[in-house]
This record gives sequence, structure tokens and C-alpha cells, in this order.
Amino acid sequence: MKLFERSRKLNYILCGVIFVGVIVYTLLATGNRDMIYFKPSETGILIQGPENYTIDIAFTDIQKVELLDYFDRGVSAGGVEEKDLYYGTFENDMYGKYELFAIAPVRTHMSITTKDGKVYVITRENNGDTENYYNAVKDKVK
Repeated sequence: MKLFERSRKLNYILCGVIFVGVIVYTLLATGNRDMIYFKPSETGILIQGPENYTIDIAFTDIQKVELLDYFDRGVSAGGVEEKDLYYGTFENDMYGKYELFAIAPVRTHMSITTKDGKVYVITRENNGDTENYYNAVKDKVK
């Protein structure tokens, strides 16, 4: 009887360890892949996303800012396409190779062209937030 109780306890402990291991693995594997941080800055645009993907542009380096009602992202050129998030280098007919940081369901995009010719296309959480962010950035770009 004691052997059976001891075996039962070991089974519970083993199941608990496996359960905790699965949870830890899931958290580490998925991490904060859907976390997007738009950090406010008086000097530029800083966006941090999954897998240490970062866009950091000084307002003084921006040549042009445009609001696009519809945008064809084209194809990945080393960028990442997840369920609702696209980020990294993409390529399309409009810009050639460019950097994209976009949430899939958002239709309105903001295009930023820097003085050295790099193009960044971003969205916020929804169309209205993207447009508001565009207006805020446009007012700081001279």
C-alpha cells in the first residue's frame, strides 16, 4: 500500500513538473511577439516590436511623411509575416525595398521617407490612431 501511495505522489509531482514546463516553454517561445511599443519622443520616432525589431528615426532625418489610405505591402524580402503583424524588410512596386511595421487589419498606413532615401511604412493599432500619429509627426517635421 505504501508503495502505491508513493508511486501516486511521484505521478502527481511528475505531472506538475511537466505542466509547469509546458507553460514556461510556451511563454518563452511566444514571448511578447504581439507586443508593440510606440515610445513617445520629442526628437524622433521610436517603435519597438517583437524579436528586437526596432525603428528609430530622428525628426531631423525625415524628408517626407505621407498618409496612405490603402497600401500594398508587396512581398517579404526578409521580413516577418505573422497572423496580424508584419515587420522587417519588404519589397513592392511603389518603394522597392522598404521597412514595414504594420498591424494587418489596419488599412491606413503612414509612409516616412528619410533624407538618405530610406522608406519606412508603419501603422498604429487602428486607422484613427495611425492618422493621429501621422498628424503629430507631420507637425514636428520641418
